[in-house]
Amino acid sequence: MASPYFTGRRYIKGYGFGSTLLNWLRTNIVPLVKSGGKYLGSKLIEGGSKAAIDILQDDVKPSQAFKQRMNEIKYSDNTDLDTDDAIWPENDFLSTFFQNVEVQLNDVSTNIGPSHFPIESHISTLLNYGKGAKKGHLTARGHFTDEGAHNTKFTLSTNKIFDVYGKLNSPFLNQGKLLLNGVSLKVKLTRSQPSYYLRCTDTDNINKKPYIKILETYLLVRKVKLTPNTLFSIEEKLKTENVLYPIDRVECKMHTIASGITNISLDNIVIGTLPKKLLVCFQSNQVINGKYDADTFEFKPYSISSIGLYIDGNLFMKPFETLFSANDEQIPLVARSYLNLMLNTNGLDELGNGLSIKQFNENKAIFAFNLEHAFEDAFNRVNPKRTGTVSLKITFKTPLTEVVSCITLLNFTGLVEIDKTRQVLVQ
Repeated sequence: MASPYFTGRRYIKGYGFGSTLLNWLRTNIVPLVKSGGKYLGSKLIEGGSKAAIDILQDDVKPSQAFKQRMNEIKYSDNTDLDTDDAIWPENDFLSTFFQNVEVQLNDVSTNIGPSHFPIESHISTLLNYGKGAKKGHLTARGHFTDEGAHNTKFTLSTNKIFDVYGKLNSPFLNQGKLLLNGVSLKVKLTRSQPSYYLRCTDTDNINKKPYIKILETYLLVRKVKLTPNTLFSIEEKLKTENVLYPIDRVECKMHTIASGITNISLDNIVIGTLPKKLLVCFQSNQVINGKYDADTFEFKPYSISSIGLYIDGNLFMKPFETLFSANDEQIPLVARSYLNLMLNTNGLDELGNGLSIKQFNENKAIFAFNLEHAFEDAFNRVNPKRTGTVSLKITFKTPLTEVVSCITLLNFTGLVEIDKTRQVLVQ
């Protein structure tokens, strides 16, 4: 009978020894809450901004790492909120609360390049899950499709204590292979500013600087108990081949655009290895680092009329030409940009991702560019790298009325390699 804990393909050919591990190691997976999880919670409760968990024994399944927290909203002077104080956690709370999630293997970081965990995690959730998931299991991590109803319910609650439970999004934690025993796994969590993960519109309450006090937290992982024969077979195989873990990593880069601008060229966004895909969105510069009375995940269109991508100075594809509409007097002309975003995510699956063209026009304007040779998903394949430079040219219908941050999410294929001495190489 198949293991109730196994998800996805049983094995993938073509990666050397690492791809055969799942044949040996997919039985006897059991939940485990390590003592390190308690250490993580105590550190956060004591006010530290970073924490780590160390797992040294047995093989573990990184893709089955879940975080649970019990939280309470307090003011900075540690006083309780009044029952009618309109303060609530930002949508997709498990994403907004952490500024950065870093995974280390034997003290070697698997994170490469600049990152912005909340935006990366939220956009991943927004584009890769359907309505059923967003109205179902994702609510456990604080993701709600009807934000207004959630905010009202939380504001009216006399008890400002709530809990969240969900998967940590990180390149290494998202891959499905099992981690070798004898390799330490550290997860370092850095908190965001309270103004980033809490929402409040009342000036008096904002001046009291509300924040989240963690009452309880732990990390749940799954491990595999191996037989002596299996351990011996692994060590024998390691004498001739290293373990390879292909990972899908994301870099986040931001470029500031001054107010009054009507067109701009962002040169050399990438110099060197070209990404597989590239997402572009825009946010107010005041919101990017947190603002109590602003939507953390509002990606406005800012009357963009054209956006084109260039590789080595050559136009990659016909630019997206759009007409965004702020009222009902004009029908938005954004069909190609919207459908292209769906083509490059899970939006064309039978269940879709629930993102409507109306939302795209209003506050979820995300432009997608696919730089792969084919549309076939190559997440579990190590393809030859291509190099060059990437630039963007953007035109606005009307001059910008505020300073805007252009956010680019670059999707690369990475590789983690572990040899018989448990030396870790990340590339």
